[in-house]
Amino acid sequence: QAHPGVPQRGSLQRQFLFPALWRAKTLVNRAVIASLGSHAHPRWLPPGHSMELLPLGRRLTIEIIIDELISASISDITLLLGPEHDGVLEHIVRVLNGTAHERGGRVTGAVLPDGTLLHHIPVPERVTLGEALLRAELILENNSFLLAQSEVLFASTNGTPTVANRLVQILDITGADAVVAVRHVSRSRVGTYTIVEPLGDPGQKPHFVVKDLLPYPQPDGVNGTLALAGRYALTPIIFDYLRDSDDVLSERVDLQRALRRLAHDREGVWATLTSEERCFDLESFLLYARAFIDFSLNDPEVGVAVKEYMEELIGCLLYTSPSPRDLSTSRMPSSA
Repeated sequence: QAHPGVPQRGSLQRQFLFPALWRAKTLVNRAVIASLGSHAHPRWLPPGHSMELLPLGRRLTIEIIIDELISASISDITLLLGPEHDGVLEHIVRVLNGTAHERGGRVTGAVLPDGTLLHHIPVPERVTLGEALLRAELILENNSFLLAQSEVLFASTNGTPTVANRLVQILDITGADAVVAVRHVSRSRVGTYTIVEPLGDPGQKPHFVVKDLLPYPQPDGVNGTLALAGRYALTPIIFDYLRDSDDVLSERVDLQRALRRLAHDREGVWATLTSEERCFDLESFLLYARAFIDFSLNDPEVGVAVKEYMEELIGCLLYTSPSPRDLSTSRMPSSA
């Protein structure tokens, strides 16, 4: 069914001389890392602090994301960072032993020891993710690419391929216009995410066609709990939909709205479930604390000691807390 104002499949495909050949093999070696701070600095972070430079265990969040992308054979990474992120690229160069490229006394890019290229495109404060992404169109040179939001991190388990790796594989196998990573969230948190609705019943399939994307729905209004998880594999057609996705009311360019229109028009959006990785949000201090504990527990040198300390601490708390049977004074759950 055609949707008002949405370019139809044929009109967008005509810009590619041989769309079938273009879709036959999708080589992805470029990526974009977009900061949450480019459109909404997290409230729990003090002004002037950057999410990309937060430590998780022994490493910085930006190091973890760059490693995830490199594991998917990415060799060219563009950083979309707002003015509050000055110094991030310099820090990356120092920590990862890269070679900086400077212009006008400022670091604008770098080359890492393995040859990976880093570019920095500054974005104004309070732009949307879609608006920030449009600024990278020229440097991406009509290539497919991975998009990673820096407020979401993944840790692989048991040597499984990273979610970035799977996104690239699915983009190639399916010939999709876009592949998004999704994860299950609790029903109480449905209203804070964009929920993905599968086309038909996906059953136990690890990836499936997306029917719709529902931005921040009411928990009682949807049945699904599959939410966008901050990782995307995108083809150049996304820029056409971004330019045509302006919200009539807010006049803002929105990535989720562009993906929704792409799914409606072309059934070209697929999703893959991130059940094989540990996924961490960094949008609140509590979620960051959980992520730091998880990375510390998996540290090869101090992980066992951290676990023993936590067991000791929990044992102390249980021992010194009031009896759970004394409900008038106890703060322990009744099931304790």
